Amino acid sequence: MTILRDPAFLRVSAASAFSFGALFLWISSTPILLPRLGLGEQDFGLLFVPMVAAMATGSFLANRLAMSTTIARRVGIGQAVALAALVVGLALVLVPATSGELPWFVIAPVGLGFGTGLYFPLYQLAMIDLFPGSRGAAASGGTFLTLLANSAVAGGLASLVGESLITISVTTLVMLVLGIACWRWHVHTDGSPG
Repeated sequence: MTILRDPAFLRVSAASAFSFGALFLWISSTPILLPRLGLGEQDFGLLFVPMVAAMATGSFLANRLAMSTTIARRVGIGQAVALAALVVGLALVLVPATSGELPWFVIAPVGLGFGTGLYFPLYQLAMIDLFPGSRGAAASGGTFLTLLANSAVAGGLASLVGESLITISVTTLVMLVLGIACWRWHVHTDGSPG
């Protein structure tokens, strides 16, 4: 239980939970949102497949950049890509000609997925590196907190904001900004992650 009370661990866990929660909000809101866009449940792949492909591509790039860039740089790139995608996605949702139209409405979750692929593994490593003698417990604690946050997103938040692309876009943007703020707070408080 010491791990779950450690301030540094809680900051990185919050960064992870908010940032991944933004992506999970898109996933869990899709069943509510698709009918409002004139799509059916069989169209889930229109959002999910590009998002997962983008996340895998981001993870692949993170691996390729591992030897040539710092952790801080890779996290910064991932956060910038995700933030830019959500801002562009929100702008597209606010324009009537592109709101809810393919391929425009998938830009935000796909860009967020790519950015998540870059920074999320590094958040996980930062959590377990805080406890070198208890890496398994740290990984379990971080996963527990992320799953707890994702259940709140899927069970509550998605039903509150999933009715509209505007509310989903604004909420995911706020969640990502909170995740970035928690990460920056951690780096500022505990020093650069690398």
